[in-house]
Amino acid sequence: MNKSDLLAEALRRIEVTFEKKLTALNLNDLQLDEIPERLLQASHLKVLGLDNNRFETLPEEIARLKQLRVLDLSANRLKHLPSSIGQFADLRVLNLKNNRLKSLPEEIGGLSSLMMLELRDNQLKELPASITQLPKLRELYLKANKLRTFPVGIENLSLLIKLDLSENKLAEVPKNLSRLSELRMLWLMGNKFESVPEELLPICDLGSLN
Repeated sequence: MNKSDLLAEALRRIEVTFEKKLTALNLNDLQLDEIPERLLQASHLKVLGLDNNRFETLPEEIARLKQLRVLDLSANRLKHLPSSIGQFADLRVLNLKNNRLKSLPEEIGGLSSLMMLELRDNQLKELPASITQLPKLRELYLKANKLRTFPVGIENLSLLIKLDLSENKLAEVPKNLSRLSELRMLWLMGNKFESVPEELLPICDLGSLN
């Protein structure tokens, strides 16, 4: 299908959610480069798949989708996120894997219900301090970015179970990671340090401490 046909297909799927009162919508693989205006009116949606499109930006108005619990924006061309991203109070899962993000807005700390944040394969050099204000976060994936340091206060993510920091540019493992008492899987390979603090060993199986 050509671009106009793909857009027409996207609009058709959006309308079906209104007609049938569906709460999940799949708009993956449609070569979209802009969020359709009609989609921004679909405030009933709870699950939205937008992966493998061509988005470089998102409109601030995406925050109108206030009931979203799962938002998949992986495999796009996103360079930044709108500040309104922090308004998704019910969002549980945010997938931003394989984009071109160089930074995250401080407002991301407003995602008070977020349990999984997927940021692998981006261009992040640092994380906003507010990322340590996500009280329900259980999984944080940061593999294959350009991180040189951990954000101060990462030990405050007390429910964190999985943390992937592999393939970054970290020079050392901060000891405050040992305070993450729920941590069960920690990936660290492909960085610039040569050893891991002993106090991290009790909170991870050796098989998952890479």
